[in-house]
Amino acid sequence: MKDSPSHSSPRDLAEEFAALAGLGALDGEDAAGMEHCGECPFGQAARAALGYDDAVAAMTAAAFPPMDPPAGIKDQLMERIQSGEDPAEKSGYFFMGADEGEWTD
Repeated sequence: MKDSPSHSSPRDLAEEFAALAGLGALDGEDAAGMEHCGECPFGQAARAALGYDDAVAAMTAAAFPPMDPPAGIKDQLMERIQSGEDPAEKSGYFFMGADEGEWTD
């Protein structure tokens, strides 16, 4: 584990360590460190922090439950698509690809 690339994130390193520990592939200092990590307060805090993103996502999803879209919105959208209406014309914007000419104001 000491030869891990310096660009690895803490989450990547923790996942790698956990996978290697689960496979029984750690030995020496790494195995002892992983054993200690499961018992010490810092190791417990690190594991909790690594799950923080998932916890925030779950709490956000619970605070904002899914909503049904307004009635008829799909039909309205499909009508606009099928009509060939160009939303850029209504908005006052004009879009042009890089290979479609030279820009002028």
